[in-house]
Amino acid sequence: MFQTPLDQSDKVSIRNELRPFSRRRKNGRESIDMDKQTIQKMQSHFDQLGHTVPDSEVEFWFARELQEPLGYARWENFVTAIQRAIESCKTTGYEESDHFRGVTKLITHGKGGQREIDDFMLTRYAYYPRACPE
Repeated sequence: MFQTPLDQSDKVSIRNELRPFSRRRKNGRESIDMDKQTIQKMQSHFDQLGHTVPDSEVEFWFARELQEPLGYARWENFVTAIQRAIESCKTTGYEESDHFRGVTKLITHGKGGQREIDDFMLTRYAYYPRACPE
């Protein structure tokens, strides 16, 4: 069963939750420090964005719904990150189609017209590296 999408105020809240962390250099790499409470709040927000495939317990997220909370202003930039994640999935021996599914969605715009947009259905494995960078 699909969950009800979040309204705009929920999306702003999620975006604001992503900000309270600090960055530092560790062994030549940037490291992100977050307190446990912030991580739990973020996990709860991302879980709210999740969906379940009808008649199964397969959990997934739409990439376009994760784009903004993960800090990507442009879809094209997020697609690049998804493509890197797909390559990473392949190199670790996982079947990419089990975690990344390209879909087309029909959206209604301003004057009631409709058009198709590309999106991805992502499993937790697929989106987690994007949400929690090392």
